[in-house]
Amino acid sequence: MKHDLRPLSAVIALAAAAALSACASNAEQSPATQATSDAAGAELANGAVRIASVDRSTLQTDGSVRYVLDNASNEDQEHLTARVVFYYPPTGTGSIALPFDTDVTDEIGVLLFKGQRGYELRATSRAFADRKAKGDQVLATRLDVQVEELIPTTARDGGVGGTRLLNGQLECVGIASEDLRNGLDGAAPEFWVEIENVAGRAIGNVEARAVFIDGVRGVRTGETKWSKVPRLEPGSRVKVPFDLSGAGEVRNRPFVIQVRQGSGLFG
Repeated sequence: MKHDLRPLSAVIALAAAAALSACASNAEQSPATQATSDAAGAELANGAVRIASVDRSTLQTDGSVRYVLDNASNEDQEHLTARVVFYYPPTGTGSIALPFDTDVTDEIGVLLFKGQRGYELRATSRAFADRKAKGDQVLATRLDVQVEELIPTTARDGGVGGTRLLNGQLECVGIASEDLRNGLDGAAPEFWVEIENVAGRAIGNVEARAVFIDGVRGVRTGETKWSKVPRLEPGSRVKVPFDLSGAGEVRNRPFVIQVRQGSGLFG
């Protein structure tokens, strides 16, 4: 997925998909019980980023929101990822009853130089048109900025567990060999990971991709497109293939498997 990242303004036409819910108030209540919007002045990523302003004037017309960010630290911030969460009234179709549904945009990399102000981030809810047609409005939005940890994904090996994904609900139990990933004797490279559902409940509407990194510098060198993961029953496994065409620099690179879960828009 390509992103337009510019020094002072990064326009993100992001999309995604997930489940969302209730209450459009800014009252000080837990996000677990009420959908609340963030506001200017909020600090994110352990205080490294500050929200300078938020423009929600187009939220109910086209499902978009505009955040302006400042670097609140005394150093360059080169390993940040951002996503926006859009809250909607609950549909009651999820496996866990929540007072709201959430539509979460794809994560994108954010670069903020020391002292930088006015970094613009725009996001659009891909669920907006469908929810608007049903008479639903966006209840709130929140920006999530994290320091990206590019830790290579590993597979289960004997008594040593593999990398946990999707908040620990999935575990990587197998990875295509390096020979397969690089291609042998002119064969096309083949890349897959095998994951197991360790959550004790069925998991569906999941996609995964591989992000390749320079292990020395800790920066991205390429990434695959998102691959759909079949529905997984408790304890079941599945091999998830990745298309390496157009993925960038991937040969002999360590990689991170990223997983996202939606509300049925892509599952």
